[in-house]
Amino acid sequence: MNTLKTLLVVKTIAVALIACTLPAMAQESSPESRAPVGVLRVKPKKLKFKLNLSKASAKTREVLVTNVGNADLTVTFGDETAPFKIACSCTKETIAPKKSVAALIAFEPTAAGKYRGTFAINSDAGKGRANITLVLRGTAKGTAPSSSLAVNGVVTGNGAPISNSTVNLYAAGDNGSESEAALLLSASSDSNGRFVFDQIHCPSPAAQVYITAAGGLSEGCVVSNDKLTLMAALGKCSDLQSDAHVAVNELSTAASVNALAPYVQNNRLPTVGSRLTNANQLANAFAEAQHNEVSPSSASLSDALAACARCGGSRSAACESLMAISGDSVGHETAAGAFIPFDTLQAAFSLEGSPPVGPAAAQAE
Repeated sequence: MNTLKTLLVVKTIAVALIACTLPAMAQESSPESRAPVGVLRVKPKKLKFKLNLSKASAKTREVLVTNVGNADLTVTFGDETAPFKIACSCTKETIAPKKSVAALIAFEPTAAGKYRGTFAINSDAGKGRANITLVLRGTAKGTAPSSSLAVNGVVTGNGAPISNSTVNLYAAGDNGSESEAALLLSASSDSNGRFVFDQIHCPSPAAQVYITAAGGLSEGCVVSNDKLTLMAALGKCSDLQSDAHVAVNELSTAASVNALAPYVQNNRLPTVGSRLTNANQLANAFAEAQHNEVSPSSASLSDALAACARCGGSRSAACESLMAISGDSVGHETAAGAFIPFDTLQAAFSLEGSPPVGPAAAQAE
């Protein structure tokens, strides 16, 4: 009997010892003890475009790329397949945990038909390499009207040309006709900062048009500034002249932001359009932007943009300061976390109090 009691006591002690060690073992294998990782999430993974060439030259869709992990994630955007193209300066981004960046994909066919393409988004951190291929589908109908109208211009910062900038021509949306802002044409600036838009087709004679210039290499610099985006308001599409020369720089950007901030419907892109059934106020805002390039109220913003355009680009103290100040002023959160400006144009509109709107890509198909 004594022997039996002794064995029972020994077994009881052994079980107790094992039970005591279990929490420690569980803690060692818990997620909190693992090395931080970035995790890539892309929405949506399929983009569909429908375009009537008789009414517009292109359509755009936004892809939201989010880091849902707990460490920085480096993301590389791959090549697109024509007639799809990247309509932003996005090539490579380091995304902080719970932050997002957006890529803008355009559908620019030259003839009616059905098109398919792909767009690759890769990351080099997190749970091993993540390679996501987006499926792109487009359907175009109608025929684009012939036009001899062409507009040329130059992208500069601090008076120096900016080459290899993605230059987009948009028509502002008009809520009265339930239309969204439309990408009309996309081009790139050459080594002298010059660009040309050939055969511009106005979606309507009264459409208000504007230009954005994203990224590029400032003269004398060795690194492209992927955070620099500038803007110029051109006014009524029917008023454009073939001999028109457009200057896109920090002054035109500050003037445009100052006048058009109340009409920005999504400052991630940004998308400019009227929320009102009466488009006259939007037209007046465009007119103000065209004649307000040296306004004292926009001088401080133009100075900040000019500083960010200098060599050093997105890593310069001037750019980081502009992004930080505007990010604090927004105070907007998406489902993935806090919104931070992706470029200087978003930052500028945020500082002017334009409310950010959740990107369309974050919504289900």
